[in-house]
Amino acid sequence: MDILWWGLTIVLFALSFVGIIYPIIPSVVAIWGGFAVYQFLINPDELSLWFWISMVVLSGVLIAADIIANSYFVKKYGGQKYPRQ
Repeated sequence: MDILWWGLTIVLFALSFVGIIYPIIPSVVAIWGGFAVYQFLINPDELSLWFWISMVVLSGVLIAADIIANSYFVKKYGGQKYPRQ
């Protein structure tokens, strides 16, 4: 059973890196899934409180940077909510 959980964790971490190249894949959700599988199914005593605090802060920074970058480039290149007809 450990091989299944380790495989799932590795796939989720790899998927989060693929999400850097293909933005349709939610990288933050994939990496948090990997953290959750590791924490709750593999080794519950390994990840400390500092790890979780730093990951929450870094995830917030990542989401904020994504929102700021998206809004900047939509304004710069003229995006709109509705497709042109």
